[in-house]
Amino acid sequence: MLLVTLAACGAEPERSEVPSAGGGKKASAEVENEIDQYIESVGVWAKCMRKEGFPYTDPDSKGRTEFEGDGRKAKTDPKFTAAHKACEKHSKPVPEELERRNAPKLSAKEIKKRQEYSRCMQEQGSPDFPEIDAEGTEVSQEWDQNTSGAKRASRICEPILGNPTIPPSERKG
Repeated sequence: MLLVTLAACGAEPERSEVPSAGGGKKASAEVENEIDQYIESVGVWAKCMRKEGFPYTDPDSKGRTEFEGDGRKAKTDPKFTAAHKACEKHSKPVPEELERRNAPKLSAKEIKKRQEYSRCMQEQGSPDFPEIDAEGTEVSQEWDQNTSGAKRASRICEPILGNPTIPPSERKG
């Protein structure tokens, strides 16, 4: 019995891997640890906001917290702005995997629309616009939306998303 236990302890555990933002893979335990650290930071942020007088709930398992009061009134309160600024040091960016898990599932039609919009943006003056993967998610990539090409492409491509600023008949391409 002892030999079996020792042999099991010495074996490399099988770990599934998930894509990381850098294109590599992270072990699922590493991803879960990153998510746990994020949720913990949200809890510290919520506690800070409560200390400043603004009642936020502790985060749920997805890192979401809620304001237990009149949000519209709080957002116009200068004390809220000061509290938010004081507590922002506890904020961490949402891990990519958690964003993926929390994202709503898109229909095939919506994914196709996002992919078409991405191609349009790239072809109409914003070649650095992010690609859209098979799940409808932007492939991590920074793009400069302030260039004249990006602004022109946005005007031209908006109708694809259902925002008719320039009719499709007037688009180049």
